[in-house]
Amino acid sequence: MTTLVSGDRHRSFEVWLRTGRLPSFHTADGLELKFNPYHGLQNVRFTLLKAGQLTPRLSDQEALGNYVDQKLRRNLRVRYAQLGIDSAGGGPVRVNRRENISSGSDLTYRRPDARVNDVAFDVTLTRKTLGTPQVRGFFDADLRPSSVVIIRPRQIGADHTYIIPRPETKR
Repeated sequence: MTTLVSGDRHRSFEVWLRTGRLPSFHTADGLELKFNPYHGLQNVRFTLLKAGQLTPRLSDQEALGNYVDQKLRRNLRVRYAQLGIDSAGGGPVRVNRRENISSGSDLTYRRPDARVNDVAFDVTLTRKTLGTPQVRGFFDADLRPSSVVIIRPRQIGADHTYIIPRPETKR
């Protein structure tokens, strides 16, 4: 993992302000890290498939989604741990944990990418709505979230992140 000390971060910010570009960074073993804004989702999928980092079962899209989910969950756990927050147990912050749905005849569950108190988070490549079975399942879970936050890559457009509030129940 690459971390910048305060002075390096400040100098990097100054370079960005002056030139509009980020300076290159290197990992401890000398690997240069770059951001390529032209490296779209199609190119990422192709690059990862070609490198053997994706193992498609049903489709390339599913394989890319699984890859992103795995990386996201690992990074979330690391970040929470750095802050001293337990995200693995039954507390208010959870990463990739079952949220049971006990209201039906069979016990089922949904697994949001993350949960903080009564808000579920789903990182996805596809647009989701209240009509999407996964989102409905989050609202049906015993957790009873107040909202579901959908997070999509910013390259998709202006509405890449949005909140779906809990629907009002009819009385």
